[in-house]
Amino acid sequence: MVSDINNILIHEKIETTLFLLTKRINERFPDSSIGKTSNDLLKFTRNSEIILRWILKPNMAIRLIAYTSIAMSIAGLMYCFKFIRLNSTYSFTDITSMAESSINNILLIGAAYFFLFKLEDRIKRIRAIKYLNEIRGFAHVIDMHQLSKNPQYFISDLPNTKHSPNRNLSCKELS
Repeated sequence: MVSDINNILIHEKIETTLFLLTKRINERFPDSSIGKTSNDLLKFTRNSEIILRWILKPNMAIRLIAYTSIAMSIAGLMYCFKFIRLNSTYSFTDITSMAESSINNILLIGAAYFFLFKLEDRIKRIRAIKYLNEIRGFAHVIDMHQLSKNPQYFISDLPNTKHSPNRNLSCKELS
């Protein structure tokens, strides 16, 4: 069984590692675009803690609306029950019709509550997906920066094409 402690990402350690990596990139390749990307990623990481705290924090406004609507519905039902008078003049069809409409109303109210309680999750999920897409964008940019930095280029006999990038780094630097 795998321990869950290995699957936990600690924000401070990620930020420290990224800070050291950014310093190394900027020292070795000053004024390079990968250094600028690394700086942007470091800024993004520092802002990510704010986003993560927002995602973890309960949205009290939505919860207040949900709980208030439940309380109002229960109070409304209690008020309506006060006026119900059952007597023997109702036929089986009348009772069945009232039961069916009551069940339909309860189901619709339940669906509305379900929507209200899931609304907070949906809003947080949208924000988390947007955040993950930004991280994925950084990964793609870093991958694109690395396309022309393959040490195999120096070993192979393939000639440059008309659109080959300028390779300013030596084989040793790339390795």
